[in-house]
Amino acid sequence: MRKTGLGFRRSLLLGAAGALILPALAGPAAAQTTVYEAGGFKLDAGVGLGLGYFTVQDANFGAGQLGTGERDVSWLEGYVAPTLDATLALGTGSLYGGVRVVASVTRGDGEPIGLTANEPERIDIDSAFVGWRSGTTFANLGEDAIDISGGRQNFMVGDGFLIADGNTNGSKEGTYWFNPHQAWANSAILRFNTNPIRGDVFWLRRDSDPQDFVFTDSLAGINLEYVDEKLGTVGGTFYQVVDTQNGPAIDGLKTFSLRGQGTPIAAVPDLFLAGEFAWQRNDFTGGDIESEAWYAEVGYTLSQVAWSPKLTYRYAHFSGDDPNTANTAEGFYNPYYGMVRGWGTWFQGEISGEYMFANTNLNSHMIMAGVAPLENLFVSAAYFRFTLDEPGAFGVTSDDVGSEYDIYVDWIVNDNIMVSAVAGLFKPDDGGNAVFGGTNDDTKLFQVFAIVNF
Repeated sequence: MRKTGLGFRRSLLLGAAGALILPALAGPAAAQTTVYEAGGFKLDAGVGLGLGYFTVQDANFGAGQLGTGERDVSWLEGYVAPTLDATLALGTGSLYGGVRVVASVTRGDGEPIGLTANEPERIDIDSAFVGWRSGTTFANLGEDAIDISGGRQNFMVGDGFLIADGNTNGSKEGTYWFNPHQAWANSAILRFNTNPIRGDVFWLRRDSDPQDFVFTDSLAGINLEYVDEKLGTVGGTFYQVVDTQNGPAIDGLKTFSLRGQGTPIAAVPDLFLAGEFAWQRNDFTGGDIESEAWYAEVGYTLSQVAWSPKLTYRYAHFSGDDPNTANTAEGFYNPYYGMVRGWGTWFQGEISGEYMFANTNLNSHMIMAGVAPLENLFVSAAYFRFTLDEPGAFGVTSDDVGSEYDIYVDWIVNDNIMVSAVAGLFKPDDGGNAVFGGTNDDTKLFQVFAIVNF
């Protein structure tokens, strides 16, 4: 959060609404069908569907749903998303393109932030893009070494810590949790798919909606990665906000990051390590931005033990604005993150990460354990402990936010269908309750949903 006068001052609640890039669970892989193929031209079609029931009790620690004050809310979300993808062989390369339409609806009370309390529904185009792949044109660099594309399309970096989702999916789209709209409103992307070094040069414009307190940003940047198929990936990213409606403090904001992820110790393949460090800088009339965010994660899978139990620990830090530094804003600006690696990344907790706290002015410990009692059944549990980095930025004195406990059950029915259920409990401490003006009640959650792709 920024100080008054630095152009980015909102309450925590609006700040959380400003980061509504909620988890799009990948579910089963899209199973498109080739409907036409001749003369180097191929047309594939598919459809994705999602339906879920969600309920939250004692929302916002008893303060209730924003706008209505309803303590207990329940709602249904659903979407249908047909897709068409085409490729055309052209010399030694190929042209490609695709279009995806999403019909989405919410019924019931809507989520605790209240963006879908009016039971919205919508049919619109999520993605529409064209591109060219080099094929064997540059044979010495490898097949499809160059990939150029533009339009409404998906794009992410790393595990979604910084860049994953180009659409806010709030009151306009109406499917707050499912987040079936993923594409950036416009883009131009140049990919270098060489081995072992690959990269992206990109320009992205976010699909936003002022009704959700989210305004348009355009980003330009570069991403480079070194990829080892066995050991993992290390990479670095730079991007700059080149156009924005979010005020002069954000205009020109530069973000730098370094990251690594994988199983880097060949002798211990069950050990997983990941981490990323990002820092932001900007100078503008009246002040400057100096913020940072980082995480470190370690996981271990007992692959030789029945049910393959896995234990993960992660610490994450997102800086908050220090109210005692008059001309410097330290709050991390991070509205593009998304769910890429699974539960907890990067929506930290099914209650906190989705409905309460955005990834700014927040520190967290996460412990997650999971087992696979069947080949297609996964059961996991997570514990999150949250504190505020700068409680004064939210006008409270305590930095103790509280603890969240989640249980997840994921059933991969077959190649096309996934069914999941989640139960969650958030126990607030003084800082978290004060931020929301709650009655110090525990917030409870239950949700069950199905995703189908064919």
